[in-house]
Order: sequence, then C-alpha cells, then structure tokens
Amino acid sequence: MAPMAEGISLDAAIRKVKNAYGDVTILKAQTKGRNGKRVHQIKFLTDSGRVRTVRVDASTGEFI
Repeated sequence: MAPMAEGISLDAAIRKVKNAYGDVTILKAQTKGRNGKRVHQIKFLTDSGRVRTVRVDASTGEFI
C-alpha cells in the first residue's frame, strides 16, 4: 500500500477504532470517496455481538 501524502491510512483508522471501542473484531474496512472527500468506512463486531459501522475522515482522522 502506498503511503498517503496527508491524513491517515486505513490501517491507522482501524487502530483509532480499536482504541476508541476496545479490542473489536474488524469485519470490513475500505476507503471511499464521499462528497469529494476520502472516508475510511470500518465495520466491526463489538464484544456484545453488535455490528457497528463508523466513518473516519481520511484527511483529518476524525470520526464523522
């Protein structure tokens, strides 16, 4: 995977999700273009068995 010129990588976004939600199981992670912005979309399984999807702005690293 080529390094990004700015922002955070998909791997870094996954680490951010794990730091925020605990040691979750990642089900799917991808980068999409959205309204002219790159967004990392991460789907994961919580300890309680709930499936959640979060989005991380690829340029700022913030949850959106």
